[in-house]
Amino acid sequence: MGNYSTCPIIDGLSDHDAQSITLLSFNQRPPPKKCMLIRKMSEHSINDFLKLSCESWDTIFSTDDVNTRKMFNSFLYSYLKIFYSSFPLKRIHVNNNNNNNNNNNNKIKRITLGILTSCKHKRELFIASRNSNYSDLINYYKKYCKILSAVIKEAKKLNYADKIKKSFNKNKTIWDTVNLETNKTDNTERTDHLYLDGNTISDCQEIANAFNKYSLNIAKSINSKQNEPSSHKTENITPLHYLMQSFKNPFPNINLKSTSTRETENIIKSLKPKHSSGYDGISTKLVKIRSPFISSPLAHICNKSQSSGIFPDCLKYAIVKPLYKKGDKSKISNYRPISILSSFSKILEKVMYNQLQEHLNKYGILAEEQFGFRADSTTNKAMYKLINETLNALIVN
Repeated sequence: MGNYSTCPIIDGLSDHDAQSITLLSFNQRPPPKKCMLIRKMSEHSINDFLKLSCESWDTIFSTDDVNTRKMFNSFLYSYLKIFYSSFPLKRIHVNNNNNNNNNNNNKIKRITLGILTSCKHKRELFIASRNSNYSDLINYYKKYCKILSAVIKEAKKLNYADKIKKSFNKNKTIWDTVNLETNKTDNTERTDHLYLDGNTISDCQEIANAFNKYSLNIAKSINSKQNEPSSHKTENITPLHYLMQSFKNPFPNINLKSTSTRETENIIKSLKPKHSSGYDGISTKLVKIRSPFISSPLAHICNKSQSSGIFPDCLKYAIVKPLYKKGDKSKISNYRPISILSSFSKILEKVMYNQLQEHLNKYGILAEEQFGFRADSTTNKAMYKLINETLNALIVN
């Protein structure tokens, strides 16, 4: 049994010493490294992507059918051809401890040289005072610990405040900070098996099929419940019925306008620069890089889609991922599906959204009580209106 040795370590963090064990002969194979394919964006590759400016897009402007290979499919093919040549796939090794390292880096980002020096001095004071009966030294050590804790706490507050201020999605950054401080695990971790109908499923394809079937059945069950006859007549009245009663005159028809190249380019610029991508592998961050070279063909596709009432079939595909909520990860009911759409579909949707929003605001179709999904309207305004009207009603009564 002489294959190891142990010794105590005084770390200065606890009254109990840490124990170190050294294995003198221990053979273990390192875990296999995981590999993944990514498209790295560098200054050279981005400059090479300028080849997109040489594309004429003749086949797109020469047809009126949105779904033929001569319009959107042709646009996507030409774009992807240049995209693949400028950003080739590269194989990289993934460290299993990357997530933990990133979390640790986030926690200690604001630890300055002064804090590190103070922590070292704290350990020295701990070692000096642990076996000492000198009361002044012990009280000084306790006071020093309180001051150092306050300094570290303030540094963390400044770090998180700086991250939230610079973040594009402040709500997400706030929740990431809360999860980091409460040591919540990452919910994106994949499950390797599912319990379904008393059976254990471990095959990846079977798991995917189970999630797909479960999601479809949820939608069907919701629709069937809505169509069920009810004994109460008032429950059959839809919210649209009350909305129609609020207006004496019928709604005017919407007149769709042709979008311009500049408007399309502004819509592309307004997209959030995200790294996530749909089935085509093109992220919104990449689309924004060379937006002037694709705004003209995209504007033409948008106009033809609106005039014909046809949305390109290629843009109807989405990557559906099950997002873990809480509870047992092996239970399929603890997941909800999210759809990752193509970046180009968001552009067409935004064009239609802008015209629909303009029509609704012009004729005052939306009720004043509608606060969600409207510009210059927040939950704070909704809360203020509710509290204000409640207080006014109490005063009158």
